[in-house]
Amino acid sequence: MKLLKTLALLCLGFMFIWPCSAVCNQSTWQNDKLNISVFAHKTAQRNILVLVKFQMFNGWHIFWDNPGDAGVPVEFNWQFTENRRVERIHETTPQRFIYNDIITQFGYGDTAYYLFVIDKIPEDDKNFPKILLDVKWTACSDVCEPEETRLNVLPTNDTLWYTESKKARATFPEKVFQPVTAENDNYVLTLTFPSDEFDLHTEPFYFIPYERRLIAAEIPQEKLINKNNRLEIKAEANLEDFIPTKGILVYGSKAFVYDVVHHRHGVENNGSYSLWIVLLLAFVGGIILNCMPCVFPILSIKAFALAKSAAQNHHARRACSYFCGVVSSFLLMAFLLYLLRYGGAEAGWGFQLQSSWFVGAMLCLFILLFLLVADIIKIKGNFLDFFNQYAGVNSFMTGFLAVLIASPCTGPFMGAALGYALFQPPTVYFPVFLSLGIGYAIPFTLAEMYPTAIRKMLPKPGKWMIVLKKILSVPILLTCVWLGWILYHQTFLSPQQTDNSPWQPYDEKQIVRLIKSGKPVFIDFTAKWCVTCLANEKMALDTEEFLQIATKYGINLFKADWTSENPQISRALHWYNRSGVPLYVYYPPRQKATEQHPNYIVLPQLLTPDIVKKHLNIQDQDND
Repeated sequence: MKLLKTLALLCLGFMFIWPCSAVCNQSTWQNDKLNISVFAHKTAQRNILVLVKFQMFNGWHIFWDNPGDAGVPVEFNWQFTENRRVERIHETTPQRFIYNDIITQFGYGDTAYYLFVIDKIPEDDKNFPKILLDVKWTACSDVCEPEETRLNVLPTNDTLWYTESKKARATFPEKVFQPVTAENDNYVLTLTFPSDEFDLHTEPFYFIPYERRLIAAEIPQEKLINKNNRLEIKAEANLEDFIPTKGILVYGSKAFVYDVVHHRHGVENNGSYSLWIVLLLAFVGGIILNCMPCVFPILSIKAFALAKSAAQNHHARRACSYFCGVVSSFLLMAFLLYLLRYGGAEAGWGFQLQSSWFVGAMLCLFILLFLLVADIIKIKGNFLDFFNQYAGVNSFMTGFLAVLIASPCTGPFMGAALGYALFQPPTVYFPVFLSLGIGYAIPFTLAEMYPTAIRKMLPKPGKWMIVLKKILSVPILLTCVWLGWILYHQTFLSPQQTDNSPWQPYDEKQIVRLIKSGKPVFIDFTAKWCVTCLANEKMALDTEEFLQIATKYGINLFKADWTSENPQISRALHWYNRSGVPLYVYYPPRQKATEQHPNYIVLPQLLTPDIVKKHLNIQDQDND
């Protein structure tokens, strides 16, 4: 009898313990309303992709980020053993639910997928990291019930992963390269779409912004084809002078994700602005780029090549070679950027230096250049004689490398032109980059083609050129140190590390919350590979004077570090119609939280303390 009692107690205990162990290690969850499954895959780049699948039953549905008139979006909370960055990159196109012709909701009543990407796993970590995912949602039918569960993120076998990811991709909306332009006038939001292939009789046919309660979801949207053969959608807005930043156009069985830009003044925001003016801006911006701090690391190569060519012949050949090297490098970078963005990547100007592989390759190349220029490594005369037969090769490579290293930073006029070009078709996109490359190449091309003035300033060829060569090897050495520093930050340091500084890591949700509450916000879009950014920080933004001003006036400081690829920061740059860094944005304070959404101020790309105070209107505040 005692034996039977003991066995019964053991069985009863097992019945309680077994469900707990299953819950603690499960990657699926199900009830009578829905089923949730989690799939994970480690990529060749050592990122982790996580796919969360919802399968709804019995007429129940869950809500999208913008639930419409009523509802609660699905909430994902990640638990890691160490700090990691998570970015949601795709989700299934939402459906529209209408109740009694009064309440409109957006969500999922069938199958929904959410795709996330998690930071790279360190090279020395061979194991799949421990990841827990807390999911909260509200399921609705005739009634609504909040629910939650904890799921274990485990690696999925390749066959199952590719099967589910293929199904998921078929449900994701397509990313459109060109943005929607928007105007909000007297609570009427007018959206103009960059395509003329829409049939107004297609159903369903509506636009959903990512921001909730921005438009009146229950009121039908007016659609028309304007005189420029572009689609216009008019919707009733709930907020005056507030423009969505992103949205989905549901068009029959298709769906498209658009960035939304406001018709603000300035060439970078007005798609109808004269192309010739944009080309002129790009040309002038390219000329000015020669004077930007980003070019300093490779000035020694240019200077020595110029001094050497002044004492030699083949000036026209060298000048043309340098010109071709610069222009071809610009067009190659533009072409690669176009392919990346066309493929859906959130890439911007300077994308090449976001790759640790590219930075490592450039580091090796510049170390070799330093060893050669400093005469630590000597090349045999026969090889030099062969190489010198092709006088233009050296000039071509000088121009090509000058773009790869120096171009990622943007200067005056250049940022506006590139911001405009990135959202245009190829017939506009590539001419803008060509004009920029020509502008960048012109000064040194003319100097090499007409070296008489340079020859008058320089003494006759002699030992001084050997001394100059060794002096100019120092900036190349500094370039090696700089590239090594970038590689260290990309490989070993997280951009979220703030070393107890007053600058907070970029957080879009927190920034929006502060702006809506009327608090002043200053955002520094920067990168470790942007020398102009580092110079501005050293001269103006990281000074004790500026930090005291920020503390005195309660300015919230955010640093958007774009050293490595970050889709969230890329999207933010695109929203401000910029293609790269530096970018400095200031949202002034508002007296009342009910005031209209404030216009932001974009500061110049070269900063001094006085320029910063002027744009932040600090002098006027001090006089009050």
